[in-house]
Amino acid sequence: MFGVGFGITQSATITLMYSRVPASGYGTVSALWNVAYDAGMGIGAVGFGAVAGLTGYPWAFVLTALLMLAALVPAWWDRTAARKQRATTRDDRAVTAEGQR
Repeated sequence: MFGVGFGITQSATITLMYSRVPASGYGTVSALWNVAYDAGMGIGAVGFGAVAGLTGYPWAFVLTALLMLAALVPAWWDRTAARKQRATTRDDRAVTAEGQR
């Protein structure tokens, strides 16, 4: 299950980043995504090891789960902002269409 979720998340995050830049920015997106991925894996492993050493594995997993839940907050904000942007764009198109009639 971890591998499936990890693979889906990898594909989804890089696709989302590509969708937010023009084609000329794809190299930058690729570099930033890879740095974030590698740094996240390294920092996460060291951090988990440090926490597990202090608390034991059961609590380290609980704390990791809570940290993952906290990561949903900015994702929710981003999704809300995207919905507002789509609604604004849709309203602008409707006003423009009415003006052309």
